[in-house]
Amino acid sequence: MTRRQRIAAAAALIVAAVALRGIPWLANYPLHRDEALYGYWARLIASGSDPLLLTTWIDKPPLVIYLIAASLRTFGTNELALRLPGMAAGLLTLAATYALAKRAYDRPVAWLAVALLTLSPFAILFAPTAFTDPWLTLWLVIAAWAALGGRAFGAGLALGLAVASKQQGLLGAPLVLTLLAAQVSGHPRPWRHFGRSFGAALLGCAVIFIPVIYWDSLRWSNRPSFWDRSLMTYGGLGVAAPADWPRRAVEWGAQLALLFGLPALSALMLGGSAAVGVRGAMRWAAERRATTGAKLAHRVDVVLAAYVLGYLALHTVITFQVWDRYLLPLAPLVCVLAARGFAGAIHLPNPALPRRAGLVSATVLALALVYAAGLGTTGRLPVGSDHGAYAGLDQVVTTVRQQPADAVVYHQCLGWYFDFYLFDAPQERRWWDSGWKLASDAFQTAQQTPARRQWVILAAWEAPQADEIRLALTSKGLALVETDRIRRPDGTQSFTLYRIMPAQEAFAR
Repeated sequence: MTRRQRIAAAAALIVAAVALRGIPWLANYPLHRDEALYGYWARLIASGSDPLLLTTWIDKPPLVIYLIAASLRTFGTNELALRLPGMAAGLLTLAATYALAKRAYDRPVAWLAVALLTLSPFAILFAPTAFTDPWLTLWLVIAAWAALGGRAFGAGLALGLAVASKQQGLLGAPLVLTLLAAQVSGHPRPWRHFGRSFGAALLGCAVIFIPVIYWDSLRWSNRPSFWDRSLMTYGGLGVAAPADWPRRAVEWGAQLALLFGLPALSALMLGGSAAVGVRGAMRWAAERRATTGAKLAHRVDVVLAAYVLGYLALHTVITFQVWDRYLLPLAPLVCVLAARGFAGAIHLPNPALPRRAGLVSATVLALALVYAAGLGTTGRLPVGSDHGAYAGLDQVVTTVRQQPADAVVYHQCLGWYFDFYLFDAPQERRWWDSGWKLASDAFQTAQQTPARRQWVILAAWEAPQADEIRLALTSKGLALVETDRIRRPDGTQSFTLYRIMPAQEAFAR
């Protein structure tokens, strides 16, 4: 490939990556609950009301939250600005993946790896989100690239940035250390070189980790550490009962099936990655027996494949929640391994496979990848942000903002959304855990300020609770009056708005 052809290919991939990710970004799908929560934290910073997040309960490290706050401060408070940092991380991950694959193997593998990641629905749908995972993934790939190049301090620095993005960055430590070990194993005194590399990586990580810990310590007088808080909100971590491992493996398998949109296509990519690891292990063993020294590429085959397998095994036996975003860090590594396998298959002559059959197979694979990318771009996969459960929330927010400043809004599942969207709105928002508690609060408010409007907003899955609320209000001489139903584009109901009124007034209507 000539230099001009390489430039043209790079330009085409950049355009494709931006377009495939830009469409769902501009489609502005409803926020996931966690996105709304991160947006609220970012608004506290951007508004200057709590720039160090000392007054709220935080279960994430600060880096991504501050990046989101900078975006909101620069481009305004809207969903596009909220998700812009994720878009940047997703696109930068493509460049980092190219650099990793080129350093580990060669330029053709790097181009193919980037093409696979460009078309991965997982990568497409997570880029335009406010999750912390795109940044975690970016820093882990950069850390792997630095480690493979012997830049131990840079690898530690990138690993520290991964941890500063999300606690799961700690899971990248085995990858960084094994790549450092693979890189120095050809030296006459590998353990001495590895010791130096380990120390440099530890120092680089500390450069980031220490300021993060200091930032976290500022809230310890009245708030728990984000490490403790994350375990509390998560419900704790431990080893799952062995009887649950098969079920958890099936659930994680269902998430893995979405990695490339189509289960068969995802299985092909994962199977190809495993085959590359097995082939690399066999060649590594053969080269060691021949005392010729294993090639770095074969060591990388084993390290990357073992890390992917170990990552999946860990998430199966440990009680991690089975959430799709936890698999995002594997996407670039699987693409690199799969590209390595495909590139090897292209260059190996196979008399049993005629050239025409090979071209047909490549064409079918390319069409399947393009189709899968289309599934991601059009939001037809349950990956990333919300894709319909909270559709119509904008109408709910508009209705609340139109109410008098002293209005009361009772909610149960919309607290994080209201924190973000109604950050500066004067209406009072009250969370309720039972219909009887809601009725008691509503009765007391009606007694003290009879003219004060009170609203109840129920999501579609909360509709059965309306009967309990109605019964509890009736016992207090109040009535629950339905005022509006908000529907999704497909016609299904998403939210119901109710007004709390004196029973006599409600019956007179």
